Amino acid sequence: MINLILGIGVTILLLVLISIGVPVYSSFAAAALLITVVLGSDLSYMVGSALWQLGSFSLLALPLFVMAGFLMENSGVTTRLILWVKSITGSIKGSLGAVTVISTALFGAISGSNASAVATIGTIMIPQLEKEGYSRRYATALVACSAPIATLIPPSIAMILFSVTAGLPVIACFLSTVVPGILITSGYVLYNYLKVRKNPEIKVYEKKDFTSFYREIGKRSLEGLPALLMPVLVLGGIYSGMFTPTEAAAVAIVYTLLVGFVAYRKLTIGLFYSSLVRAGTVTASIMLMLFCIFCMGRGLMLGGYPEMISDFVINASGGNTFMVILILNITLLIMGMFMDDCSGSVLAAILLLPLATNAGIHPIQFAAIAGTNLGLGNVTPPCAPLLLMAGGISGISLKEYFLHGMKLSLTVHLPVVFLTSYIPQISLFLPQLLLDNM
Repeated sequence: MINLILGIGVTILLLVLISIGVPVYSSFAAAALLITVVLGSDLSYMVGSALWQLGSFSLLALPLFVMAGFLMENSGVTTRLILWVKSITGSIKGSLGAVTVISTALFGAISGSNASAVATIGTIMIPQLEKEGYSRRYATALVACSAPIATLIPPSIAMILFSVTAGLPVIACFLSTVVPGILITSGYVLYNYLKVRKNPEIKVYEKKDFTSFYREIGKRSLEGLPALLMPVLVLGGIYSGMFTPTEAAAVAIVYTLLVGFVAYRKLTIGLFYSSLVRAGTVTASIMLMLFCIFCMGRGLMLGGYPEMISDFVINASGGNTFMVILILNITLLIMGMFMDDCSGSVLAAILLLPLATNAGIHPIQFAAIAGTNLGLGNVTPPCAPLLLMAGGISGISLKEYFLHGMKLSLTVHLPVVFLTSYIPQISLFLPQLLLDNM
């Protein structure tokens, strides 16, 4: 009985602390301390276990991909990717909205961070969208709602953390979110086209003749070739077995340095140092958060809390898998409202994965379910961290673009969540096709 009360108390404590603005790592540290005091757990064991988990080789990919993302931001790679996509779609009405969504997906194929996607793509695209007739409210919502795609298109920092915590193959978790990511990308492109096609304020560029059109594509492709090769190199190397995700992250840094210093000549020693400092700061904050979550997670496991959740939900639902998945979706959505995708992924692996596997859900499918739900939660009020971040870039309040964001996510993202949850092959098709022992 005390374990059940403790579990409920820890959950309430976490939600209250995070909702009032207490840093995520402090909230989890407080929860870990509460567990230690109530259960009389061995604190040194919890700390030692957390430190052991932090020593995982796969986690080394985390700071490397973060660094690659900042270098890409400062080396001109993002701008070249945007110009290349724009050269293909430029004469279609609403093309700049499509450029925004597709560029976010391409950015995710290199950096793997939705927060970085909002900051980088939003800073570049929101002013351009406004110049071409899009309202600032819609432009802000489009950038924010597209950002979760960056964590679904591999490599994904959130999936690295989930796989390490759950003890699953990183590559399998990467592959599980590819199809959902493509579905959401395609859905937002179509939504944007249908929304703006009859809007007279949206600028339409004069259609070029056949020769000029392909000459422009050729020019932008040549300029963007170093940038376009980066996701091919990283993902191709991972899936061909040439190198591990951690090694791929190191290759991404070296390649970005070559592109920034030699090909585009946008990167300077000052910008390199700035990227290094920012990557170190972000990595330190994530690792501190992970340490606190791992401590709390170990305490919950010692108390049998994950098994308790699993037994309670399965008994309450009568073993109905449909209902269990629905409960998982609601829980993950709420988690995404209050915390970022990284901490949410780790917590999902600790608390909810046992429930999913006991209900007959494949662990790799659950990785995709968690990724899509947490992304949706990140753009769902009351907290909606990605919506707030995009609003900070555009300089408008949440109430001004809240409805645009909800229409986008409910029309496109939510249906993909249900498809991923109830059709296993959406997330399992690629892992089973490309990997052995799946």
